[in-house]
Amino acid sequence: MKAILISFLLIFNVLCLNAQTDKKLIGSWQSTTEYGTYDLKFTSETEGEYDGESFIYTISGGNIIVDYTYYPYSFQGDILITTIDGVNYEFKKLADKKPVDSERLTGKWQIESESGTHSLKFFSDTELEFNGEYYTYTRKDSSFTVEYEKYFYKMEGINLMIRPPGEVEYRKFFPVEE
Repeated sequence: MKAILISFLLIFNVLCLNAQTDKKLIGSWQSTTEYGTYDLKFTSETEGEYDGESFIYTISGGNIIVDYTYYPYSFQGDILITTIDGVNYEFKKLADKKPVDSERLTGKWQIESESGTHSLKFFSDTELEFNGEYYTYTRKDSSFTVEYEKYFYKMEGINLMIRPPGEVEYRKFFPVEE
């Protein structure tokens, strides 16, 4: 009986330690190497983004597990060290950015492209119009989802930058007076 209780307590301590580590991961991280800058974001205790691509993860025994691949990690102050393909990467914790508030999104936006002028209008936190078609959407952090398609967005000055699904470049939408 005593051995069972000790085993239970050890398992409970490991689970509590992993839960604490999960919370420390939450936030935005960035690594700069001679090959480029890499952005890593843990948006919850199970979801993240790596250079804008979403992933689901779990934590086990000092590893971040994504798609059955184990990435060992540790912390040194505000530095997250993780090993990818045998190479150590150091990610520095970034100050949390507040998402673009819905008031700044609300309104009419326009973009010029090779295929013509396209208009986008956000009516509320859940309704928008694109080129005369009405849609409902959900918003989370710096993305919104329309019909299962996830779009990333950010503000650059007065312009709304949107990155469509499957693309790496943001498109610049200009505000339009109504």
